[in-house]
Amino acid sequence: MKMKLNYIAAALVILPVSTSLFAADETITGTFKTIKNVTISQVAGHEMVINGLQPASGATCTVTAITTGGAWPGDTDMKMSSAGALAASGTYGDTSGVTCATGTSVPGIFEIDGAAGATVTVTATNASASGINFVPAGCVGDYDDAPDGDLCTPLVTSGTTVTVDFDLADTGDTTNSAGNGTPEVGVSRLALTGTITSTVGLTAATAYIVPFDVSVTY
Repeated sequence: MKMKLNYIAAALVILPVSTSLFAADETITGTFKTIKNVTISQVAGHEMVINGLQPASGATCTVTAITTGGAWPGDTDMKMSSAGALAASGTYGDTSGVTCATGTSVPGIFEIDGAAGATVTVTATNASASGINFVPAGCVGDYDDAPDGDLCTPLVTSGTTVTVDFDLADTGDTTNSAGNGTPEVGVSRLALTGTITSTVGLTAATAYIVPFDVSVTY
């Protein structure tokens, strides 16, 4: 974050020789405040679980992409005030794939907390563990400092990551219509799903853990 000081130039006044000249030199102070750190945390009850992967090597499951007006967790869970006052959709968490038992998974929701109205970059990184590759996908609440115009901006693939810039909620976002979610100043939520692919034969009816990184920066 850059801070710029504005200097005002003083004009030199030339007075007659007979007039006394005076000068003053005084040390003054200024107060400069830093913004709060940006953090991310898992929202309780919204831990990501992708179901339906068959145990054979090469099996793949993909969770339907999260979008407003599509597979959507609802404005309430996302703390957003979208134009449509959107509730959770029936396709939220839908999972499919050629070698995937079609069903429903649980997308992850994460809360990002920082300075009011600040622009933040969120990045999620591909991961591999326990014979499973994970490629993340999702969207993050993007606020416009005005009533009922919040968006969920999709993360964009960049090499082995997905990333996007977005704005945290500000005071203008807290005025909303009945039925919408309630934005919180300095907060946004990230909804995350993705695709999993097995690289080895897996044990049937077993839960596998794949750690992956999600970072947030100003």
